[in-house]
Amino acid sequence: MKFILLLVFPVSLIVFSCSQGYIINKNEKTKYPQGRDLFASKCSGCHKLPYSSQFTVSQWDSILVPMKTKAKLTDEEEIMILNWLKEKGSGEVISKYN
Repeated sequence: MKFILLLVFPVSLIVFSCSQGYIINKNEKTKYPQGRDLFASKCSGCHKLPYSSQFTVSQWDSILVPMKTKAKLTDEEEIMILNWLKEKGSGEVISKYN
């Protein structure tokens, strides 16, 4: 029985960690296609993509602060991603970095 558990756990861990999560629709209409594409490429490098609607606009602001360093985002890239997320959540967009 222990052998089966020791075999099933690592296999299930690998299967679940490799699932894609949220899949970006590259054909969606958006004012911020670069933000969408950066979100897809930079954020999926370390973890499954969260749904853009999973967090509020203010929560995304807080989430991107530590993720900016981890994903090696420039200030401009951070703004592009945040604007896309805010557009998805009908929030106010940022025109420049303060």
